[in-house]
Amino acid sequence: RDIYKVGHTDRDPEERARELSRVTSTPTPFLVVQAWAVSRGYEAEQAAHAALDGYRVDDRREFFRTDYAVLREALEKAIGPWIV
Repeated sequence: RDIYKVGHTDRDPEERARELSRVTSTPTPFLVVQAWAVSRGYEAEQAAHAALDGYRVDDRREFFRTDYAVLREALEKAIGPWIV
């Protein structure tokens, strides 16, 4: 609960979520709760991860634990320059 995977994909986010659900050992399928179109995916992802670093579940993974409202506000500020 309140754990989110934040990352960049060049593909359809729903398709990527289905793929991750098949290949990981998560007890429930991944659910896309928000997606943003950005002009520079790698840079936006790096900014997002930096903004969320204090909420990171594991230093080597892209999972963050916080309330969704907090997560969304931090993400929108961090990736704002790249949102198209």
